[in-house]
Amino acid sequence: MTCSTCTQWKPKDSGAMAKHGLCICALGPRWQFLPPQHTCQKHKPVPADVQAARVVWLGKLQK
Repeated sequence: MTCSTCTQWKPKDSGAMAKHGLCICALGPRWQFLPPQHTCQKHKPVPADVQAARVVWLGKLQK
């Protein structure tokens, strides 16, 4: 239950910060970027296909 598996984590809305794996949370301020491993009590899981795509995307960032 981390940001990378949550519907509120918005990589496509995060601009250049997404290149560093940091993304905006729809529930937080627009200037705050969260890492994929961050957790919170308001987690809402994304569908399995979106989660799989995020795993691939995050893997590419680590290279």
